[in-house]
Amino acid sequence: MVPLRPVLGRRRPLRAGAASALVLVIAAGALADRAASLELVYAPAAGANAIHDAGVTSALRQGPIFDDPRWPRSRQLAKVSGTGLSKMTAAGMEAALRAGLRDQRYGGRVGVDEIRPADWTPQSFLRLRDALRGLGSDADRVFIYISAAALEQVGRTAPSEPLPPSVNGIFAPLSEGGRAFLEVYRGSLEPLPLQIMAVSLTRWEARTPAARRGAVHALIGPSAGASQQEIWNRVRSTPAGRRILANGPGAFAHRTAQEGRDWVAAYRAFQADPTASPPGGDHPVPTGGGLTSPLAPGTTLAPGSSFRIAVDRPGRAVVRLVPRSGPARVIRALTFRGAGAASISLPRDIRPGAYSIVVTFNDVGVGLNERLVIPLTVRRRTGGGDTLASQLLINQRISQAAVRRLNAIQRWLDAGLVTGDLAGGGFGPGAFGPGVSLASGAGAPPEPAAPRPLAVASGSRGSAADVRATPAQVLINQRISQVAVLRANGLKARLSGRLTGGDIVDGSLTAGKLAPGIVVAGTSADERPAPSVTRVGTPRRARGARVELGRRQLLINQRISQAAVRRANELRAQIGSGLAEANFRPGSITSHGLDPALR
Repeated sequence: MVPLRPVLGRRRPLRAGAASALVLVIAAGALADRAASLELVYAPAAGANAIHDAGVTSALRQGPIFDDPRWPRSRQLAKVSGTGLSKMTAAGMEAALRAGLRDQRYGGRVGVDEIRPADWTPQSFLRLRDALRGLGSDADRVFIYISAAALEQVGRTAPSEPLPPSVNGIFAPLSEGGRAFLEVYRGSLEPLPLQIMAVSLTRWEARTPAARRGAVHALIGPSAGASQQEIWNRVRSTPAGRRILANGPGAFAHRTAQEGRDWVAAYRAFQADPTASPPGGDHPVPTGGGLTSPLAPGTTLAPGSSFRIAVDRPGRAVVRLVPRSGPARVIRALTFRGAGAASISLPRDIRPGAYSIVVTFNDVGVGLNERLVIPLTVRRRTGGGDTLASQLLINQRISQAAVRRLNAIQRWLDAGLVTGDLAGGGFGPGAFGPGVSLASGAGAPPEPAAPRPLAVASGSRGSAADVRATPAQVLINQRISQVAVLRANGLKARLSGRLTGGDIVDGSLTAGKLAPGIVVAGTSADERPAPSVTRVGTPRRARGARVELGRRQLLINQRISQAAVRRANELRAQIGSGLAEANFRPGSITSHGLDPALR
């Protein structure tokens, strides 16, 4: 393969995609002894020159830069394409990197711009590792820019879990030596939110080989949506973040002289007390391992048996029953407001065989996924478990569970939607009536949804002895299940674009709920719309309807009641992720719903 040629000539404007980058820098051996003062500037002339003139005079800079004595050739980097590199063999990568290192217009260093998870695989990361090995000591002069999506993907993965394929192997090149500059920005140059910043930097450092952690740096960008000091406070909000800053920071995309001077001022403030927490203290970072169950793998249980799960922090858990073959079945969805435990019951209608209980748990706001898998065996029911009365009771409990959940959803909606129930960044221009004027602007960072928990009433257990297996009772149970399905359909329709601004408690829609890129420019007098209502269809009842008492009819009833439960669970999941513009009638949100600060 022909080696990839370095990108030379006039400097191109920074792309939005490059603005969301994380930089893995394998730096020059001559700089290895001054880790605390190693700075990298990747910015246009005005910002870069201001950083130099404010006293940061030993920084490296991404080339090309022409005719400026502040930035001699010896401190500039050549560049090759990361996308092109990803398609090469290890030998081709090595040849392309050598071509950049030997380019006489630069100082013997080369940047790879940029490596995106979409282009790379675990195997191509290993080829890059082999290419760096092939360069020997010259590998210390290769700088690799890796898209910021990689940093967040590492942050979203529990330390005990394997990384997803898109970033699996990303630490292999770093293990060969060099420096990692982590850019904590997304495509619009918006800095990562505090939670994601704290978690991602902490988990990146934890996965870095211990001997290489002193070579991890932060690349700090301009004040897009937050002051420069606030951005630095987010980076230094954990011990890991402070250690990364102490290794020496970088500057990225500062376009004006003032932005460059602000970066230097924040840098000097950090240097004055590099181990101090920011105002408000450190931000907690969950480490994972908090999802547990005393249920031992390989346990044999009967249908209807119970077991417990426990968590050590707020979040949402979904419990599935997965057979050896066939589709999985959700048996419980839970919201934990803090550390706690819950009892889970196996369905009474499951067949004997081999299963696994699979519990997935996700932090509220942080997005740390954990997964617990418990293999088990389900044995046959004994005694009267197979009688018609027992099956009738099972069906009854399923339909009652659906009714209780639907009642809770109805009460939740009718109580009025508050700030936490609404999706962050979920409301665009189409949601608002003529009384709300909007304009383009930076706006506030999206405020994650944190919906109110559903208050689902507890059900009575009863026993088969309390149930009379008669055709009349079978018909009653069937009609209850049918009505539950109709109620679920009505609630689904209400949530499918029929909500109005009248469903929002006045003042609940804050700036963090507006779609990115828009702000409220003004409001005028308007009327608060009426709240929506749940419209439930009327069940069709045939005259003289009769049912037979038998297993076939009980199976039909069971399927109806299970459909009601599934639809109730789908609604719970929908409101659990936060309601957004698509759930509301277009143009129905008035100034009454806006936070008073926005009016």
